[in-house]
Amino acid sequence: MILQVFHFNLMYDVGAHLFVPIDYGCVFNTSTYDFPFSQLTVTDSILSSELFDLMLSKHKDDGVEVLTYLNKYYGVLVYKCQQNAESIIAQIPQEWNLPTDVVREKVKSLFDSEWLENAWLNFLDCFKEKVRLW
Repeated sequence: MILQVFHFNLMYDVGAHLFVPIDYGCVFNTSTYDFPFSQLTVTDSILSSELFDLMLSKHKDDGVEVLTYLNKYYGVLVYKCQQNAESIIAQIPQEWNLPTDVVREKVKSLFDSEWLENAWLNFLDCFKEKVRLW
């Protein structure tokens, strides 16, 4: 397996043609179970990756085409994630020693309509900042 790093949270398996997300402990707030999730900054998001820069460079506009595409599929992709949540939780390595019931509740909170709306609005803000800096 040959992996190319696109971002500190995302690699690409060249042989299998798959993205490989990396959890370094922050995805489920494992050090702060009692606190809610927080929104990402531009630096923490995939927007700071080489992959995003490559995607944006293929579009000569100000990112409107990319944003339109992402907006169109945001709901669909969230729904697919929600449908696969239990399967994803089941794949968490036992060595991580995560309390499954707490993780399940954390994951459930990601699909709350208010969280999803705020996540999209935060993404738009980050996107605008990244495109302005780009």
